[in-house]
Amino acid sequence: MADRAQKNAEFIRRHAEGGEEVFQTLLPFAVNLEQAVAEIEELPGSFWVRA
Repeated sequence: MADRAQKNAEFIRRHAEGGEEVFQTLLPFAVNLEQAVAEIEELPGSFWVRA
């Protein structure tokens, strides 16, 4: 899940840096994705185990 979010954020940033206006508009969403990745990676391994 975190890998996909990171890839999406990178895709948005790459295209925004290339001058594509639509992706420049999506930069705040890329920031949110990156924050989500950071929060997911902070979760303990036990979070992902079904009880």
